[in-house]
Amino acid sequence: MADRSPIPSAAHPDRRSLPGAPQRPSGKPAVARSEWFCVAGILVLAAALRFAAPERLAVEHFDEGVYSSNLWFGREHAFQYPDRFLYAPPLLPAAIEWTLIVLGPRTWVPMLPAMALGTITVLGVWWLARQWYGGTAGCLAAFLVACSDYHILFSRTALTDAPMTCFLVFGLACAWRGFEIGRTRWLVLGGLAFGLAWWTKYNGWLGIAIVVAGTVAAEIERRIRRGTTAEPIKGTSSHGHPTFPGSAVVERPNPVWACILLTGISAAVWSPVWWSLQSVGGYGPVARNHAKYWLTTAEPHGGASTAESLPRIWTANARRHLQVQRYLEGAPSWAALLTVFAALTAWIRRAPPNCPTLRYADVGPLPSTHGDDRDVEKASKRDDRFVMVRRSVAAAVAAGGLSSAALLTLCGATPLLVALAAGGLFLAGICPTCVTPDDAAAGFHTRRRAFWWHAAWL
Repeated sequence: MADRSPIPSAAHPDRRSLPGAPQRPSGKPAVARSEWFCVAGILVLAAALRFAAPERLAVEHFDEGVYSSNLWFGREHAFQYPDRFLYAPPLLPAAIEWTLIVLGPRTWVPMLPAMALGTITVLGVWWLARQWYGGTAGCLAAFLVACSDYHILFSRTALTDAPMTCFLVFGLACAWRGFEIGRTRWLVLGGLAFGLAWWTKYNGWLGIAIVVAGTVAAEIERRIRRGTTAEPIKGTSSHGHPTFPGSAVVERPNPVWACILLTGISAAVWSPVWWSLQSVGGYGPVARNHAKYWLTTAEPHGGASTAESLPRIWTANARRHLQVQRYLEGAPSWAALLTVFAALTAWIRRAPPNCPTLRYADVGPLPSTHGDDRDVEKASKRDDRFVMVRRSVAAAVAAGGLSSAALLTLCGATPLLVALAAGGLFLAGICPTCVTPDDAAAGFHTRRRAFWWHAAWL
């Protein structure tokens, strides 16, 4: 009979703590070879979809022309499109310029930076989702992004969206790594990635906002659950993360210090861009130019004041945006969604109550001691309690998968993706043990921080 002991002991050791088992520096198990093969296959698919038929690509959008025209302007225009600073920071135009210098002025060359970074984004999504919710979620999320028609389209343009998203995702993954294993270098790498996102697009600071907002919410919840005492309880690290036999004891950084470090490094990386704007009036002209996009609509305002017309404008723009996304969707997005629904249904229904992903899960305030019979009994009751939850979730996912073909025809993939993201976030909120990371020793507060970062991103 399979071992169902919820907590490893001398009689029931965790196989990942045995001598010779591959371990990461943080004590997490190494990625399985089958998962590496899966990720490699998804990356090949993503690259094939983004680099296909390059001879059909050409600069068509006005902004693409702005970013791709550095070589066509001389010293009198500072070797760039006039007032280029109003549209984007200099990183992508410079990358396109040097790509054109190296490869020559072919029609598809300006798209190469976005095509490459769009493909790499798939790897970043796998890494981030794996750290938050485990290897299965990482592979499914990477597959969804790899087959997303919308992401494929923007990766095949000379626009800033795909490159900025790549830096944002890797910044979040590095920042999370720094929070979890207490290594300053990962926080530094996260700050550098956020700074590069800021160099690519003026809203590249969103990564910093996600980290700060998610961390603040997680810390507020932690203090509400456990009080404001500074003394760590027995069986935990100094910041309230539980430790288990066979798991590495990691000293997490102070969250306030980590957020300050991330913000400071990102601001320092972006500071040359800010300094260059001072000669043209600072950030004010850029902000005024961007404000026009908030008020743009195809319908007349009818003489109403701006405050009264804003809800109508935003509603019209949102409706038009969904219509455009529906028009751009195709077979890759639909096939990916159907595959993910089927895979989720199979995984949830087959996960046993003592699945290693769920075995050490806590669903409430941490007890004052660990390893006694009362804790084992509580863990067993929690496993039984969530069997019904998982079965209900599996039934809901199966129903969604069966009806997804009709829903894709009626409303497109975007509403289904939103429902999938909202459902996963809701599940992470009410039942964090169902979506815990692969690290079996991940503490309750670690999973809650993942929930809050995810919520801040959405």
